[in-house]
Amino acid sequence: MKALITKPLNDGSAGMRFALSLPFVGQVTGIYRKRLVKTRGWKIEHLSKMVALHLGKRTLYLEQLRNRKTVRKFTKSFAE
Repeated sequence: MKALITKPLNDGSAGMRFALSLPFVGQVTGIYRKRLVKTRGWKIEHLSKMVALHLGKRTLYLEQLRNRKTVRKFTKSFAE
């Protein structure tokens, strides 16, 4: 069963925060961002807590570790 939960970014930029549940993989969380002007090229960047996939003006950030300290957790009430 796949479940995709999205939430808009709170900084006014085009994009979303997402959580995707996949069988045999678990929950994948991250950020999708679309830039209007600046391009980041085509590359994979390893950050301290995330992996960034730069695809031109679009970037997909995938979290490597579970989110335990911040308030931006996804809940069931958000999906309803």
